[in-house]
Amino acid sequence: MESRMTFNICGGLFLFMTLFMAVIGIAAGESILPQTWTLLSMTVMSFSMGYLYPQFKQKDERMKLIRQKGLFYAYFALIVYFFIFFLLLGLGIIDISALELLQILSGLTISTVFLSMVFVSKRI
Repeated sequence: MESRMTFNICGGLFLFMTLFMAVIGIAAGESILPQTWTLLSMTVMSFSMGYLYPQFKQKDERMKLIRQKGLFYAYFALIVYFFIFFLLLGLGIIDISALELLQILSGLTISTVFLSMVFVSKRI
């Protein structure tokens, strides 16, 4: 990955695949397929890396601070996600399989980490 454009092209391809999977799931009369959430998180990751590429290209203190604070905020967000899913599953409010839960949590994890880095880079 040599430039910002490469990340944006990959993000566009992931976005196309995400929309395709969502349309197929809805057209089949079912909910959106769980694999769609992982593709959506890959879309977010690609566009976020495209945005962060100029900062991450330079190996300086600002890049290290963005990564450090971004992961710090993402850690607490993930704790909240786990707690919410624990409550929803424990109280019987939602009923999803373990595979669906893992795909949703992996998508949330990837998206949260990269969006928190974008958030931190805008604030620094």
